[in-house]
Amino acid sequence: MEKLTTLFEAEVTKRVNVETKIIREEYKIELKKAKELYQEELLGQKHSANDVTKKIHDDIREEHQKQKELYHDELRRIKDDQRKASKIVKDDLLEARNEYMNKAQKIHKSYSEYLRMIAVNYSIPYKILVRDAPAEDNNICRGMKKGNLRCNLNGKYDGYCKHHHSQMIRKHTIELVDDLTSIASLDSGSKRLIDFNSVL
Repeated sequence: MEKLTTLFEAEVTKRVNVETKIIREEYKIELKKAKELYQEELLGQKHSANDVTKKIHDDIREEHQKQKELYHDELRRIKDDQRKASKIVKDDLLEARNEYMNKAQKIHKSYSEYLRMIAVNYSIPYKILVRDAPAEDNNICRGMKKGNLRCNLNGKYDGYCKHHHSQMIRKHTIELVDDLTSIASLDSGSKRLIDFNSVL
């Protein structure tokens, strides 16, 4: 985003320099024409020098004002184009981020359901399975909320959020868990491995 802004600023500066150069050249031409006209009128008609000078100055002032207005209009147009382009880029980035977050949530939900099926089929405590299962790409917290439900926050602290960091089991620590009562039992015939790719 900073690179894009820098490019736009460079483009605006470039355009301003070009327009300024054009205005100066046109101003020089108009000034030259005015001087030539002044000389012709002075020699041909012998009007009052003061009246002719005032007219020329008025013409130059009027032309200069027109060129100045054109310059400011062009500068405003360039800045408006820059703002519109920046807004489009921001909207595209936001849309892409939202799309990624929605996809990550779906994968997280499917992965959690897959782990829960394994926990039920093989009588493994769900929270132990979640803790020791391979980490997800989006680094969702491995902690458990009330009701034996997975936390959906970002696991910034060793795979856990700040609320569930205390649930992390340190290395070389043995935890005795008796959580079989919280897992529904299924018939032995339904206990089989599940292809996680089919769940996704």
